[in-house]
Amino acid sequence: MKTRPNWPSVGATFAFFAAAVAFTGVGLVAFGESWRAVGGFEPAHSAFLAGVHALLLGGLLSVYLGAAHQLYPVISERRAAAGGLLAWTHAVLHLSGTAMMVVAFWGTQHRLLVLGGSLVALGLLVFGGVALWALERRRAWTPESLGLYAGLWWLLLALGLGLWMASFRAGWVGLPVALAELRGLHLRAAFAGFFLQVLLGLSHRLVPMFIVSRQTGRRAALFALLLLNAGLACDALGLLAELPGWVQLGDALLACSILPHGIATALQIRSRLRPLGGSFWSYALGTFGLGLVALAWLLRGLGMGLPFSDWVLLAALLPLALVPIAFAVSARVVPFLAWQVACAPLLGRQKLPTVQQLWSERLLWGEFGCVVLAALAWTTFLIEPSPASCLVALTATVALFAIRLINCGQLWHRIRPFLSRP
Repeated sequence: MKTRPNWPSVGATFAFFAAAVAFTGVGLVAFGESWRAVGGFEPAHSAFLAGVHALLLGGLLSVYLGAAHQLYPVISERRAAAGGLLAWTHAVLHLSGTAMMVVAFWGTQHRLLVLGGSLVALGLLVFGGVALWALERRRAWTPESLGLYAGLWWLLLALGLGLWMASFRAGWVGLPVALAELRGLHLRAAFAGFFLQVLLGLSHRLVPMFIVSRQTGRRAALFALLLLNAGLACDALGLLAELPGWVQLGDALLACSILPHGIATALQIRSRLRPLGGSFWSYALGTFGLGLVALAWLLRGLGMGLPFSDWVLLAALLPLALVPIAFAVSARVVPFLAWQVACAPLLGRQKLPTVQQLWSERLLWGEFGCVVLAALAWTTFLIEPSPASCLVALTATVALFAIRLINCGQLWHRIRPFLSRP
């Protein structure tokens, strides 16, 4: 009798990862269409909005959710009943809803936008119910569990605000404050409340995972989460009550929440037990990009002059944060999942490779080079759009994904013998 790997428990994760690649391509095409149509980037343009949501919901969030379905049982130390079925249910709801939202933004179809957003919100409620139930039962509030817990609530708030604005555009509801205020809170809740909070919560585990450090950075992560949630609360009060001073205070606290993470990372590097690999430097580049985003956000909140308009500068700096972090984290999650599927059922029965042996460190160094080139190329293109900068950015992106596919092919070659053994 052959050992059958537990595909349902990880199949949805790989579906999320594969869809993230497709949505990333759609987002880049949408950005190109927006630039071609108006000769630049206009935040209110339909194709630009479609591209932003394809990249954030379809690309970045899909990568996170795919990994989260494997990480929350580790964090909570409890495996959910019917976890594979619930993961597939969430994947279908999230990916179909995101596709509807992208189409709706591109075609300015407000009713379809509400339907797609509702499916995404319903999928998050399915995931949130399972994950939060596990965290509540554990009753151990570590930075990663706090980041996941609070981040999900801020993400649901962001989706609720988005549905509210879409319903307003469809003529179904009214707004108690200006549309710009709700849009600002929507942006802060989605990016800072969810993505940044989850990243800061996991930071004390992520960095030691890359370099095997003696320092955990737990206190720094907790302090960062405190600053971030206090800033979001001030922003929400300031935007909804139209109090500019509270918004400035909240934005300053959001920017300062990056500092404990940066200091803790520097201390962890000093105590490392393993050489710094390509995936770590990708993560470090992403952390540096987040620091630049925080600095630009702080200068914007203080009313200081910036070399470009606010949204252009922030959009240009985001690739320096999002692209390196997404590839660095997935470089550790993907081989772990492959080992779980192929090798874990054979544990104790034969000699097995380690997780590190499934992934080529040389290819990760090559991937790091392409990450740097792609991030810088997209930053340059967003600041000064031109055919040449667009060609360089697309070429670097294709090379980055090509190296990742080669590494995945090598990983498959190494785990395939274990999938067919009795």
